[in-house]
Amino acid sequence: MAARLTRREIGDALLELRDEIVREALGLVEEYRMPHEDIPIIVREQIRIDIIRKAVDTPSRARACLDEWRARYDARNGTGAATTFLASCLSATGASKTLPDINAEISTLESQALVLVDRVNVDGWPWDQVADEIEAQFSVEEQREEFSYQRLPLPKTRTDVWGIEHEQADLL
Repeated sequence: MAARLTRREIGDALLELRDEIVREALGLVEEYRMPHEDIPIIVREQIRIDIIRKAVDTPSRARACLDEWRARYDARNGTGAATTFLASCLSATGASKTLPDINAEISTLESQALVLVDRVNVDGWPWDQVADEIEAQFSVEEQREEFSYQRLPLPKTRTDVWGIEHEQADLL
């Protein structure tokens, strides 16, 4: 039997849900772009199309999983119990993000996915263009991971919270 997660671990997972969805979609785009030379050509393109469709559907799949979990939890514990439990998990992390915030993040991803569906169905976008757009939408995400105060330059002189002045060596 799998170990039970703590409320904090569940809360941490909720806080990372949007980023997990993005990573999944980008991973599927990467898989879509693989040559798949080991697969017979007659089915290769259909497999690639299925992969990119799955990438676009990732936010909807995540929402469906979360909604199904909530429904099952509520069926066992009473209406609204899942929402109360998830809110308490978020609270256990000490984060200021709420369930409506997380819902809004997923809704935004779902809206972006629906735009891509329209681009294919209405505008006739090819699948490679869909893959390009997914990467373009989330390329900022990769930059965000690289953007850390620890990597930013300090000013040549600064005073810390203790009132001590520090001079930085010129590294260039």
